[in-house]
Amino acid sequence: CTMLIAAPQKTETSDIQDLQKKIESSKVEDKTAALEELIILMANGEAYPKMLMVVIRFVLTQKDHRLKKLLMLYWELVEKTVEGSNELREEMILVVNALRNDLTDPNEFVRGSTMRLLTKMKYARILDGLIEPIVRNLSHRHSYVRRNAVMCIFAIVKTFGSDMIPGVTEEVEQVLLSESDISTKRNAFLMLAHCDQDKAVNYILTMHDQISGIGDITQLAALELVRRVCRASHPQKN
Repeated sequence: CTMLIAAPQKTETSDIQDLQKKIESSKVEDKTAALEELIILMANGEAYPKMLMVVIRFVLTQKDHRLKKLLMLYWELVEKTVEGSNELREEMILVVNALRNDLTDPNEFVRGSTMRLLTKMKYARILDGLIEPIVRNLSHRHSYVRRNAVMCIFAIVKTFGSDMIPGVTEEVEQVLLSESDISTKRNAFLMLAHCDQDKAVNYILTMHDQISGIGDITQLAALELVRRVCRASHPQKN
């Protein structure tokens, strides 16, 4: 888990039955309040494994944006494997299907935030079925989606290796060459610098006359790569 949320010390917490009743309620406000409380409790060490199916049944199909945001936090916190083993819980099949739908959602925030969540996922069996829609988002019309698609792919390759997404460095190289958004361009360059250094160096050599036009944050990343290459290979200082 990458978050720590302090539980309010003077607030009485609901028992598990009350939380379940609120989540099963037809009112979005009740679902939201219960899910918020559940997330705080889980972030502070409680497990509640039986609540996963309740959340799937009564929250997963909701379109409310606040609930969507809370669900992203819940997916990050919830225990994804069977206790005492590395086997994924059966319920995670439904979660993966929901994440796949979110990766193709018309709302760019939902797509982008889903990929931000997936950068933190360390289970190849969850990510396997999501690779295709993630890669397709590299060409989405909205820069927020493209930016998060690059970082999601970068995180997957760093964790599982490039074999997890064959040919992805060529895809990201095309993003780097054609991208107009500065942050997305920087993300693409960072990925190539770490995953296929030769492609990143070739980009710098190709763009050396236009380096002032690639944006400050990409220039800083390029400078760091040049330093790294020069330390590793003194002849290339020239």
